[in-house]
Amino acid sequence: MLSKLKHNNVVSIVGFNDEFGKIIIYKHETIGSLDTFLRDPNLTWMRRLQICVGVAHGLGYIYYDKGRDFSVIHCDIRSSKILLDANWEAKLSGFELSMKQASRGRNDLCFTDVCGTLGYRDPVYDKSGSVTHKSDMYSFGIVLFEVLCGKKAVDEEDNRLLAPIAKSHYEGGGLDVMIDPGLHKQMDPRSFQIFSEVAYYCLKEERSQRPNINQVVMNLEKALEYQWKHVNRLILKASFEGTTSKNLKGKDIKHLEIPLTDIENATKNFAKTYVIGSGGYGEKRNPSVQPQKSSSRNLKKHYLFKREI
Repeated sequence: MLSKLKHNNVVSIVGFNDEFGKIIIYKHETIGSLDTFLRDPNLTWMRRLQICVGVAHGLGYIYYDKGRDFSVIHCDIRSSKILLDANWEAKLSGFELSMKQASRGRNDLCFTDVCGTLGYRDPVYDKSGSVTHKSDMYSFGIVLFEVLCGKKAVDEEDNRLLAPIAKSHYEGGGLDVMIDPGLHKQMDPRSFQIFSEVAYYCLKEERSQRPNINQVVMNLEKALEYQWKHVNRLILKASFEGTTSKNLKGKDIKHLEIPLTDIENATKNFAKTYVIGSGGYGEKRNPSVQPQKSSSRNLKKHYLFKREI
């Protein structure tokens, strides 16, 4: 089953070793697992969104790929099972407990004696012993709250679970107090709203009320889109306010700080498309030809960046 899973957001299976039992050999991912970066202040909101979108795409693939005659329920989604490669691309791993379904029965219940990890496990499983794709959605919702709040599913000091605390804060309108202020400051309000709503509905007690993976992918991509626009607006604002030492002297510019990784993302790693040429608006022209007047709309249309930013 695992050898047939080929996707950019699913870890590559190198092989198997039966000498000491069933050992699955994965391709080594150079950075590590997501759980080790949850509290890292350098992991920007943009990067966190991209990782979550990648995981969602990986889940969508193992559930509903048209090229296979079976579907897979992961059964053990957690942040330690999400690996990151050198480009911070998310790779879903940890298929040791996964269950295979015939495609025609992918909405049916599967019964198993072993499923999930404390803090991530679907509470319906504890009552019924059954799992579905919506069981995975519950576990993924926990991961989303981990990414949002920078906290692990189970507090290492007092063993408190993140799920009930996050749900309570969301329902009371105070979820932002659980988020690191530096991370929260980066967020576009609509991006934060959509992301937190997805995470909350994944944790609904009734499986029927949890979103399916297509809905999760669509909404997380929308949250990422709003964040892209937010970052671009910040860069535009910074460019218009000026960046010379004389202009900045005595001014509070803390709000204009933008992580380099976000600028690289917004400019596609400083692609040529975004490099300014010569001339008033960055376009090469004959110096004898007088420039035409440009509206503010046209000025924004020609909004590009130099690599030196």
